[in-house]
Amino acid sequence: WKSQNGSPYPLAVYNHLIDLRMGAGKISAERGEFLKNYFAESFVPEPTTSYYNKHREPLVESLVQEYARAIPERPIYRVEADIMNLGGLNALLDNDKRLADSVIRLMAGMLKEKLDGQEYSGTKSDVAAIRHGGDELLLFVRPNDASITIERINRALAEVQKDIALFISDARLSNVKHKKEGRLPGIGIGCSAIKHEAQQ
Repeated sequence: WKSQNGSPYPLAVYNHLIDLRMGAGKISAERGEFLKNYFAESFVPEPTTSYYNKHREPLVESLVQEYARAIPERPIYRVEADIMNLGGLNALLDNDKRLADSVIRLMAGMLKEKLDGQEYSGTKSDVAAIRHGGDELLLFVRPNDASITIERINRALAEVQKDIALFISDARLSNVKHKKEGRLPGIGIGCSAIKHEAQQ
């Protein structure tokens, strides 16, 4: 699923493939250096959440597709999540990025920890988490227990939303005005799961 350092494949594999293509004259040295720098930056976790950087999304998506085709009886769930009212949080904190990041970090960590827990996987799940936009999160969950259903995953999401709501209440962020008209106040994470189907 992923190597010990969190990469879908070791970074050295990408560098080796680039070197082979440069050696064969298929790409220029300049292009090869660009690709090596791109992959090196892509393998660094996103600094606030420690989720994968958005540049990693195609790599993770490709690996998930390979896995889903190879072992179809083992389900994979795709969880889409949004940080709610990020604009309101930034406005409240007068654009103090350090404070806003600490709130985001805690919420994102609670979400990943819940989905990675034994209760929802039989044993520990493999969770590949990506921050692919300012307020957008994507998690692929591969339970080690093939009997885990999407209903069980969505129960986990409902529970972690309650946990996040308690944290937000304690932090006195429940009544943060939403910057978009008609939206409910407060900070949180909205999320839902679908079963990931492999593309044929």
